[in-house]
Amino acid sequence: MMTVAQLREALKDLPDDMPIVMSKDAEGNNYSPLAQVDPNRQYEPYNTWSGEIKHPDDEHDQTEEGDTFALVVCLWPTN
Repeated sequence: MMTVAQLREALKDLPDDMPIVMSKDAEGNNYSPLAQVDPNRQYEPYNTWSGEIKHPDDEHDQTEEGDTFALVVCLWPTN
């Protein structure tokens, strides 16, 4: 999983006004512009490549003892 420090390093020499486009998946099937950055979301991994973002307003998604969440920055595409 990439960290904020690694992302900063990857972007450090690029122009500030360069748009960001996100791939739909690792194979490059469709692309969408980055629309929103959502920091401090709870992420529960299912495996090394997939997981679930917990929404703080969902009662059924509240953290329970034994849950293995990490705080992450979530990048949301336009579509």
